[in-house]
Amino acid sequence: MLHFAGYTKRIGNVDEGSTVMDYLPQERERGITIQSAAITFGWALKPWTPGTPPPPPPPPETTDSSVAGTRAAPVPFKLNLIDTPGHVDFTFEVERSLRVLDGAVCVLDGVAGVEAQTATVWAQANRYRVPRIVFVNKMDRAGASLDRAVAGLRSRLTGWGPPLVTQLPVFAGDVMTMQGSGLVAVLDVVDMVRLEWSADPATSGSEGARVTASAVSDPADIAAVTAARAHLVEALSESSDAVLDALLELEDPMAVPAPLIHAALRAATLNGAGVPVLVGASFRNIGVQPVLDAALRYLPSPRDRPPVPARVAGTDREVMVRLEDQPLCALAFKVVYDSKRGYMTYVRVYSGTVSAKQQVVNATQGLGAKERVNKILLMYANDAEEIESLSAGNIGVLLGLKDTRTGDSLANATGGAPPLVLAGLPIPAPVFTCSVEPTSSAHAKDLDTALAHLVREDPSVHVREDPETGQLLLAGQGELHMDILRDRLLREHRVPATVGDVQIAYRESLAGTAEFVDDYVPHVISAAGSAAAAPPAPVRVGVSVAPLPPARDDGLLPSDAGVAVAVEVPGLDAETKHHVERAARAALAAGPLRAAPMTHVQVTVHTLGKAAAEGEPAVTAAKGKRGSPSTPAASVPAGPASAATHWAVTRALRSASPVTVHPIMRLRVVVPSARVGDVLRDLNRRGARVGHVGIAGDDAASGRADTQEVTAQVPLAAMVGYAKALRSLTAGAASMEMSMDGYDVV
Repeated sequence: MLHFAGYTKRIGNVDEGSTVMDYLPQERERGITIQSAAITFGWALKPWTPGTPPPPPPPPETTDSSVAGTRAAPVPFKLNLIDTPGHVDFTFEVERSLRVLDGAVCVLDGVAGVEAQTATVWAQANRYRVPRIVFVNKMDRAGASLDRAVAGLRSRLTGWGPPLVTQLPVFAGDVMTMQGSGLVAVLDVVDMVRLEWSADPATSGSEGARVTASAVSDPADIAAVTAARAHLVEALSESSDAVLDALLELEDPMAVPAPLIHAALRAATLNGAGVPVLVGASFRNIGVQPVLDAALRYLPSPRDRPPVPARVAGTDREVMVRLEDQPLCALAFKVVYDSKRGYMTYVRVYSGTVSAKQQVVNATQGLGAKERVNKILLMYANDAEEIESLSAGNIGVLLGLKDTRTGDSLANATGGAPPLVLAGLPIPAPVFTCSVEPTSSAHAKDLDTALAHLVREDPSVHVREDPETGQLLLAGQGELHMDILRDRLLREHRVPATVGDVQIAYRESLAGTAEFVDDYVPHVISAAGSAAAAPPAPVRVGVSVAPLPPARDDGLLPSDAGVAVAVEVPGLDAETKHHVERAARAALAAGPLRAAPMTHVQVTVHTLGKAAAEGEPAVTAAKGKRGSPSTPAASVPAGPASAATHWAVTRALRSASPVTVHPIMRLRVVVPSARVGDVLRDLNRRGARVGHVGIAGDDAASGRADTQEVTAQVPLAAMVGYAKALRSLTAGAASMEMSMDGYDVV
């Protein structure tokens, strides 16, 4: 895309480690995307004219962002592109990118079809209501099938309408060759042209740089494109009155004008009534230019997106943020540490404008959390261009923000409008841990600093200290995630440290309920030589703990259940209530069995006040009885109230039959039919609960039976190193996808 848009002089190659967007050393060594990267470039929409190639696009310097959303603009559109990872360990990178994007291009493997992680990302896009188009890639490989990919789209990727096929592949001799050169052209179903790609001497012979459009003349191609256009027009007539009227009037799908079909495809994409499907082979640069055209034709500009819900800071009042609003409202969706620039905060501006040297307020952290924007950068992957301001609808990087974190909202520090707080980002719980220690005490501070950078960059990374051993524990999302963190710690941050083996991140939960009511006596330590302080007044505190109601039929605890805390003490002021809730959550951060975080637990603080004076009847701390303070709760300061709550919750958890729970993974293995028995025996040995064995879904839809699909629930502890074991077991012929499913009692 960047090469054909005029941004780069040569096309990068993943195998050679020369791509623009994958610039981390770990990305180039492994040939995968690890962290999302942003870039801004321009592209001009030009119709294909049979017989002549389209003129080359102008350079991105001529981009005019003011024409976003206009179909007949003579200058290129401005595109903000974010390249996201595809590996399951880096799902959070996709999550925070989809949170701020207006549209998405979902890339499918033409051979593998819809994979497990594809379904995960599709569900994320559904959650944020992101319009999308699909590009079926690798159509030049042996075994590629558009029908199988579309069948997988229809059956497994739901929530945004059915697939709408707008292109068809043309294979040499109607068969695939083992050399991967069978794809010779693409048929455009809407414009009824045949597109062919070749090298262009004007661009140093880059393969795929020259696109030639010609009329469809081959009888087989005519039959295929006629059937596909009839199906497309029929599907669009269900959501577009204009297409339906044209079809009824003309009585021929081939006569429906192409501009009308393009408009209907755009409307269907924006409204969730359909997903345009394109084909190509990116390794040979086939189909790239039509994808850019489709992004402009069908995906929304910021003006096309609905208002974004927000909350007025300090209140529960909800408002809607519109693009044309004047007050600044921006979301920090990514933070990156750079040794030269410091913290780089990626933001999406939803309304207003942010300028260099401007003071902003972090509305998420409080009205007093003011920061200064020193510089604003427009990112080109790892390179940057300094700009003076960033307007609504754009993505950029702010330098100088010291305390802003991922998910924080930024607003004007001055002005009459109250700051607005946008919805943050859900942070996934870690599933793997490992110990990390400096090689000497002299490097302890360097290690703490490096870990702080990693945690701030990636909130899915957790660092805590083991209360029993005193070791620092680094936690992440998977084996590859942990490997990347270890490599960055040693190579990028240059911290001499010893990193232990990967371990499982266990949790604790409750098998029963408990009630705890008692008097808490705060401890006061007097300084040596000072007069003894008056004994503090005891605090009467009462809490109840219980497991959350079951949410699943299979008995597993949901992976995203977390904990719930309710403070139901009449007369408690807002500040004390806030501190009491934080104290309860702090007690839940370390369970009674192995100091692991609690999950699927609810805590209710129902009693809080000064204890009964001497001579008054005392309330016993017994299950099922709730004590009542003899004085109002408002008379208890926030400090003693928080300490009493933490103390009470800790003791209540011990009495509620605590249990240790471990992660259960949802596993999908696609394996040749001849090897399925070996895979099943290995899974049984690992304690898996096999749920389904049968013909792989995409193969079943296309009538093939070459591969079998095995789905199972497996303890994560048994899956460490499974990818390597599966390759050895099936001679590299099987593929697997694994994602978090829930927790089960050990």
